[in-house]
Amino acid sequence: MPKTVLYSVDDLKRCYVRLPQVVKQADEYLQGVTREAYRNCRLISNEVLSRNPHTNKFLHRLLFEEYSSPLHLQNLIFSVVRYYVGATSAYLLYLLAYIAYRFFVPSRDVGNILDENQYVIDTFVPIADLLKIGRYEEIFFQGLLKTFQNHRVPHVVLPKFLGRLTPFSVIKIHKILHDAETPVVTEFDLLKFSDMCRLLIFVLLYPFDVLSIVWRRSWYGEIDKIFVAEMIEGIGCTSIQGFRRYFLGRRLGKFKNIGRVISWSENQTIDKSLFRGLREVKPSIPITSCQFFIAYLPYLCMHVTDSDKQHGMAPDCILVNGPAYLNSVSSVPKRLGVSLRNRDIFCRPIQCDEKNKCIIFLTYFVQLNFEIVDLCRRAPSVNQQAVAVRAHPVSPTKRLPRLADTWFYTNQDRFTLLDEAAILITSESSTAVEAASLGTSVIIVASQSTFTCNPMLDVGLGEIWEIAFNPEELEKSYHHLLNYRSRNSARIMELASIYRQQCFVEPTSQNIVDVFRLRQVS
Repeated sequence: MPKTVLYSVDDLKRCYVRLPQVVKQADEYLQGVTREAYRNCRLISNEVLSRNPHTNKFLHRLLFEEYSSPLHLQNLIFSVVRYYVGATSAYLLYLLAYIAYRFFVPSRDVGNILDENQYVIDTFVPIADLLKIGRYEEIFFQGLLKTFQNHRVPHVVLPKFLGRLTPFSVIKIHKILHDAETPVVTEFDLLKFSDMCRLLIFVLLYPFDVLSIVWRRSWYGEIDKIFVAEMIEGIGCTSIQGFRRYFLGRRLGKFKNIGRVISWSENQTIDKSLFRGLREVKPSIPITSCQFFIAYLPYLCMHVTDSDKQHGMAPDCILVNGPAYLNSVSSVPKRLGVSLRNRDIFCRPIQCDEKNKCIIFLTYFVQLNFEIVDLCRRAPSVNQQAVAVRAHPVSPTKRLPRLADTWFYTNQDRFTLLDEAAILITSESSTAVEAASLGTSVIIVASQSTFTCNPMLDVGLGEIWEIAFNPEELEKSYHHLLNYRSRNSARIMELASIYRQQCFVEPTSQNIVDVFRLRQVS
């Protein structure tokens, strides 16, 4: 297991209860800072200010009351040096990739691709998957591109590349994307050499921008000390991708015929940077943010704030995955979207009595995966049976935890596994909500090292789901949920229906047309 601090059950439960209160406190504090800080476009890339709880420890330290000592000069020097080493290396690698693309890839007339009334679809493209299968397959907006094609709606894909771009990979990527059924325009097509120079200036000045915010904060309150410490540590962890996306937005905004941007957006730094660049050049361009995923309380960055809107980084509307996610606070309107990545739910009936297996789904987070496996190994009822374990699709094999002797890793389709599962054990995973909507009971394993991001709704606690903070509670929850299922199958079916109706919207072709308000082009 990776080395980290593990907390007592009492501390974990206390923090779990306090989480809503502390999330609100952290949100209000950071919004107060960003009202001033976001005047500087370089600070949009700061992960602490973004309110993303997974890219910094501000929320964690505040929740567990880990107040920092006064700033040490050596910590500041170390963080700044680490930043310049990492950012300079990343910049040079990206510059080489950009040069390779410009010199070895045939130039294209991007203006012809970005045609009149063009929809720009801003979506993630995992580099490793793209290179592995050798063709472009849309995995986030599944079904959307086909609907656009069927209705002859002109559109172009703008990739957000996930993974490392190298001089060799960009050439291969171009060949694959050039043959895609959907027109694709990449950042390499739009950015100019002058943007590379501006990006270098970003790299050089960013630490000074962070320090200018730090020096102006009060250092007397405990929350201020946490903020200052996280800002200093965060200097060394900053990515240049946000910088690039800002310039990309400015270049994209110069094309007059773009009609709308549809973005798979979690309101992270890369999203806000693109929107800011677009708004600076083309303030009136409509932007639709698609949050077609399962939301949870601590994921603060997904909520658009007044500060985001004030500084030109907010979309015009947000489309959510289901009715349950309409009520969260937002400074822009929310509407029901479609559950493009959960379409298989609607192809399967809700079942209860036919299910009998226990399965484990791991998460995106390495440390949390070790904790899930450790607690399950120490729960006798789980440890002693054959259990299929499914890793997160992007988890490297070498970073997966070792399993109990009777367990095994599987790449079987998740819905096929859920068809036979009476109990799913997982943690911060959208599959937990999918499972409940199919009639599978869920045990959420609480993180042993930080706050727990529980994706389940308040409904059904003790009936179709429970949370376990240690092996004893996991063992107890396992038997309780099995016994409850055997005696209350009708209630399980009812709860599954509630989860399906509240958390998802069927992505039929007509629903997609209605949600995006498409008009067929004759």
